[in-house]
Amino acid sequence: MTRVRWASAVVVGLAVLLGWTGAAWAGSGAASSAPADGAVLTSAPSAVELVFTGRPVAADSHVAVRDAAGRSLAVGEPRPSGDRSLVQTVRSAERGDVVVAYHVVLADGSEKSGTLWFSVGTGVRPARASDPGGEAAAPLHEHGIDPLSAVLLLVNAVVVFVAVAMLVLRPRRSVEPPPAAAQQPEMSSR
Repeated sequence: MTRVRWASAVVVGLAVLLGWTGAAWAGSGAASSAPADGAVLTSAPSAVELVFTGRPVAADSHVAVRDAAGRSLAVGEPRPSGDRSLVQTVRSAERGDVVVAYHVVLADGSEKSGTLWFSVGTGVRPARASDPGGEAAAPLHEHGIDPLSAVLLLVNAVVVFVAVAMLVLRPRRSVEPPPAAAQQPEMSSR
């Protein structure tokens, strides 16, 4: 395999790898929230505010708020508040822990997701506030695969595979040296 083919294969491989991991490099989580993660509240808030480092797109984002029994406390859809935050109105929670799971798309195309916990009326820190991966709240943040996106992703994968195969398997051209210039006899001046 020639150097050009190896270089092409490496560039395509890196582009694919960076495309798949680019979302992970965007970071995760809200910059801050009200109530804060792990807060101990005496009374239930009327809303949860999530503040981000970029401008959130409310139409492409969702926020789930559940009480300890798993009942949804969210009222309506999250709405923008200022330039960098989303507010989710919530029903009054009974005494106990509350979990907030969110998936937010920012205007620059990056995505932020995470969970936060707070307690209402218990006087103690929420039991699951130390769940850094949000595994306990995973059922709150479920959504199906968009069929159109799945098809487009499959088509993209096929195109990348075919392009790499064409680069690697294309027939080699034999390079013949250019024909030597025919020597013409020198004209003598008589």
